[in-house]
Amino acid sequence: MATEAQLRRRMNELQAEVQSLRGQSERLRRDMVRQMNESMERMRAAYQKELVRQQRETEEAYSRRIRAFQEEMVRTTKQQYEQLERETGKIAARQNQKIAELSACNEELRELLQRVKGHAETVEKNHRTYAVQLLQQMQQHRQETEETPHEFFYRGEFAIIDSHAAQIEDEILQEMFQAAAADASSVAMEFDLLRTKVQQALDEWIAAFQDYARIVRGLVSRMQLLEGHPLQTAAGTFTMALRELDFWSCGTYLPYREKVMQAVSFVEEVDGIGVREYLRRQTGMQRKEIFSRVTQAQQWEDELAGITNCVWSERMLSDERWWLAGMVAKNLRDTGYQVMKRQFRAPAQETTEKVWYPKSGKFRQNPLDSYELVASVQGMDLVNITFVPVRLNGVAVRNECIVSLTAVSLANPELIAQVVQTNVNRVRQCTDRVAVSGITESTGQNRGAAWEETRRKKQPDPHLQIRYIERKYH
Repeated sequence: MATEAQLRRRMNELQAEVQSLRGQSERLRRDMVRQMNESMERMRAAYQKELVRQQRETEEAYSRRIRAFQEEMVRTTKQQYEQLERETGKIAARQNQKIAELSACNEELRELLQRVKGHAETVEKNHRTYAVQLLQQMQQHRQETEETPHEFFYRGEFAIIDSHAAQIEDEILQEMFQAAAADASSVAMEFDLLRTKVQQALDEWIAAFQDYARIVRGLVSRMQLLEGHPLQTAAGTFTMALRELDFWSCGTYLPYREKVMQAVSFVEEVDGIGVREYLRRQTGMQRKEIFSRVTQAQQWEDELAGITNCVWSERMLSDERWWLAGMVAKNLRDTGYQVMKRQFRAPAQETTEKVWYPKSGKFRQNPLDSYELVASVQGMDLVNITFVPVRLNGVAVRNECIVSLTAVSLANPELIAQVVQTNVNRVRQCTDRVAVSGITESTGQNRGAAWEETRRKKQPDPHLQIRYIERKYH
């Protein structure tokens, strides 16, 4: 085993070696730094030398290109200058030629102006007379145009033209005869043009007014025929008063009659003073209003047809319901029935509150609605017969008869059906004298008959009939 002294010696040797290695490492590092610095210096010097060389070569190449460009520019400029000199010479030659031609033309023009001046001096003497004549003609054209209803068709145009006409007399006083003659001729043509336009518009207006008057007079004739026509119904022959016509048309006839009579007043007013004078007096009426009136009057024709259909159909079928109920009631009494009720259905409150609904006792029951007839069989069972208006497109087209039986004592369905059929036959016997298009059998309680009646009935509506006619014919 090594002694302590040997170990200490060995440790000192190792420390000496370590110190030696550290010194070698430091020397090696310094050598490497020195070598790298030298290498970087050599590279920097080489790069600087190369940069200087490339810069010198670039400057030489740029100088060569600049010199070549300058030489090319000098050569091109010289060529263009030579070409410009040649063209300038040609232009100068042509210019001299044109100057010579212009001088010749000026000479000819001077001679021509001399001749024109002489002619103008001769013409100037006649201009005053000519201008005065044109002024007189223009005044005549103005007067003829002023007599037309120009303000109605072309409001303001006459005043504009007339303002130009007022300047012509001043031009004559200032001896501006040519201007006066030209202005007078122009203004006269403007007056003629305005008069022509007014006349054309007036002809169109008169034609439309004549159509309107024809339609209105035709409507009046048809209204007079409706008001004075004796209407034959199942109940007799009647000539209806205006209030009756208004009632059967559900309040549409009197308002319609009023607007047609207003149209008649308009036609009579125009005919009374003449179309020209009427239009000369108009300030509020629009030019195209007459055409809209014609369209409106054409619609009135359909409106009158719808009202007439409503009046005649409702009155005739209402009288038919009344007559049939009377005949059937008499037939029932003759066969032993006791008629307990025979009346038009009581009107709804909203119907009686209408302006057109009469307040007298004549229409306490509503003839526009169903007619009810109730008779008793052996004092217990009830036969319900209802005559119902069937309406299509707002007007009544036929009556239907609904027969039902409220059976208390009868229990056999076959016997009930036999009683109903018997009464249906009685109704059919009565309808041989008046055409009734439908007889409907309905057995059961009263509510069944009421439901059957509601299914068929609609309220009269003249406006719906009018719309139907418009769609049908237009």
